[in-house]
Amino acid sequence: MNEREGGAATSLVNELARDRNREAADRTLLAWIRTSLAMISLGFGIERLGQAALAIDGTLLDASPVKSRLFGSALIVLGIAATLVGMWEPRHVLASIKGDDYR
Repeated sequence: MNEREGGAATSLVNELARDRNREAADRTLLAWIRTSLAMISLGFGIERLGQAALAIDGTLLDASPVKSRLFGSALIVLGIAATLVGMWEPRHVLASIKGDDYR
């Protein structure tokens, strides 16, 4: 195999590696989105469940209504933060893939 054929093979292998890493970045983004949506949904659920329990019997079994609201809000904020981190991370990976020195 001469030098020209070796360069073409290396270029093809490099492009295939780039494609695999792009697809991995997409899967990672989807995982971040799935996780953040689960946290946000759980936060809303806890907050609503606390309100429903309070409305049924007027007490929340040794917990104040503020605690369920704070815990639900904390999960919602964490879910939003996870979404932002999930959006940043694939951009960082894709920017490194675009570089000419990528291996």
